[in-house]
Amino acid sequence: MEDGKPDDYPVFEAPTTAEVHNMLADPDNVIIYPADDIFRETPETALITLKQQNEILLKHLANIIITNKDERINVGDMLITGRKAIKEVKAKLAELIQPAKDEQSRIKSIFDPFITQLETGLLSINRAMSNYDLEQDQIARQALIESIKDTVDTTTGEITETVGALEIQSKTTQANAGTFSKQDSFDVIIISPDLIPRQYCDPSLVKLRAAFKSGITEIPGALKQPKKVYQTRTMK
Repeated sequence: MEDGKPDDYPVFEAPTTAEVHNMLADPDNVIIYPADDIFRETPETALITLKQQNEILLKHLANIIITNKDERINVGDMLITGRKAIKEVKAKLAELIQPAKDEQSRIKSIFDPFITQLETGLLSINRAMSNYDLEQDQIARQALIESIKDTVDTTTGEITETVGALEIQSKTTQANAGTFSKQDSFDVIIISPDLIPRQYCDPSLVKLRAAFKSGITEIPGALKQPKKVYQTRTMK
């Protein structure tokens, strides 16, 4: 041991380009492919190559010792080389992943127009059903009001007979392909942003919706527009 350094302490030196080439030329490091197989880089072969190129670094990373300035510089070289290696590995990873991303984008572009067509159609269905159901609810309420009027004694103001309950469509409907259920909901429509109170920020649709949902019925500059939303369940 000299100057506190073990006799077998490895001195790290970043490999030169020639050293890397010589290492890769070693028969023990050569990857043999079938004669009829044209070489094509794969993630597996790329990783093997990267590990071979950084074999010296990987060997010394297992034994890091700093007891003097020279060893500190030596480890500094390892740090520089290691960071360069990580950059190269990430670059190779991005290179190998890119074709898969391109293929994913290509396949997505094939399906997207059809998905958009279906989604647009479903929005139209939801709008038509919502308008119809809201109209039927209004008709039922109006019918109840008229029936109450017919049973009120014009002299005393008392109801002279029992009034039937409000008849509104059932929330769940059985169809041939399954069932669909309606739920009350609403859209928030901003009519005049300048009139909306400052507490609702920009205004924020999220805050306006939360306010209407809490029970507030009117907000200056904003409108609560009732609608129906639908959930479906297919028949097994």
